[in-house]
Amino acid sequence: MLLRSKSIFMMLWLSYILILLIPVTGTFILYTNMEKNMVDNANRSNLAMLEQARSRNRTTWYSDCHTA
Repeated sequence: MLLRSKSIFMMLWLSYILILLIPVTGTFILYTNMEKNMVDNANRSNLAMLEQARSRNRTTWYSDCHTA
């Protein structure tokens, strides 16, 4: 009888662990995907700001050279 109750306990414990792992795994996958998207978005935004600053510097330098 004791062996049977241990077996039932192990089956229930395993099923609870598997049920817990499904949402944890899904959440982990969504989190890593969201983190990658946010990093990519930040990099694109920073690159665009650097390009704008470079473009403004060139425009300012060009207009300074030709107005003198």
